[in-house]
Amino acid sequence: MSSTSPTPPTPSRYEGLDSLPDNVVVGLCPAFHARTHNDLDDEGYGELMRLVRTWSDMNERPMLITGFYDRLFKDLAAHANMVQVEQDWDSLFLEHLNRYVMLKLLYDPGLDAGDLVRDYAVSFYGPEGGRLVQPLLADVESRSVTLGSTRANSIDAWEEIFSEEVVTGYRQTADELVAVTEATRFHRAAALFSRYFVGEIEAGRQRYVEQVKELAASDQARVSIRPVVGSIVVDGVLDEPAWEQSDRANPFFSNTSGAPTEYRTELRLLHSAEDLYFAFICHDPKAPLLSTSPGASESIEFFLDLEHDHDSYYWLQIDGGLRVLDWYIHNSMEPPDETWNSGVEVAVEYYDDHW
Repeated sequence: MSSTSPTPPTPSRYEGLDSLPDNVVVGLCPAFHARTHNDLDDEGYGELMRLVRTWSDMNERPMLITGFYDRLFKDLAAHANMVQVEQDWDSLFLEHLNRYVMLKLLYDPGLDAGDLVRDYAVSFYGPEGGRLVQPLLADVESRSVTLGSTRANSIDAWEEIFSEEVVTGYRQTADELVAVTEATRFHRAAALFSRYFVGEIEAGRQRYVEQVKELAASDQARVSIRPVVGSIVVDGVLDEPAWEQSDRANPFFSNTSGAPTEYRTELRLLHSAEDLYFAFICHDPKAPLLSTSPGASESIEFFLDLEHDHDSYYWLQIDGGLRVLDWYIHNSMEPPDETWNSGVEVAVEYYDDHW
């Protein structure tokens, strides 16, 4: 039985179940929220450990499939058989230290993560290189914890946490690391660290600058909204004359590559004295065949920064089966208010080549 949601199932949900047969093994998979829910948030971490203890009492040999660090491994050692099965794949070198520490702790949960980091720094980059790398790693980890525990958005991540000044400092340290390891056996590792550790952080910030910061300051990021003339029926059919005169946002670009999307999406906007109207025209040559089942349906998602403070906003997601998810975010450093209800009225209509 696997659990990857913020509120995983517990034995108490199964009436009359007091123990598990010997041939049943429970595997808990908390890594779905590893950086933003479990080990960086005391309440979430407490819930995870409560869940582990509960299942541990149900069976003599539960298996926890996990991917955490020092604190978690030590707390779980009394309850679980552990194995590392997956980590972020986008940059192996950014995960290099994580995996080094994790695998060492899997072998012996009694080891100290701080000692392992120091051992890593000296073993890979030498005494002089380790002197430079250790404080950089400590700073990256501290900022990463802030990033995860506050659920920071991309603006706060790259403007406040990993700011231009911070990333420039990492580059200076990496260049010095390469220089001090010249003509030593640690030089190749230093060059890899410079290119694939600091370099990947720089590349991430550059993507933010090009795809968010500069785009937000451009004319493409602005659209006016015309008032409704007449009335609008929310039915997925844009046959009212007002839609032909509405303002439009088009084209859309991929938020990972910055390239135009494979299928064109058009957004039309109108407003009345009390309402905002959004019409998303999503082109897809297989539109009539698209699933409307939960988890398999296409969806649209948008964020309304009504205060224009780039911090608080309303977040709505609507899928092709007309299921609505909506939250209010007070600020980017706090969890979303999931009790907020938008009261949004939605409709969808499928055509031959769009929906």
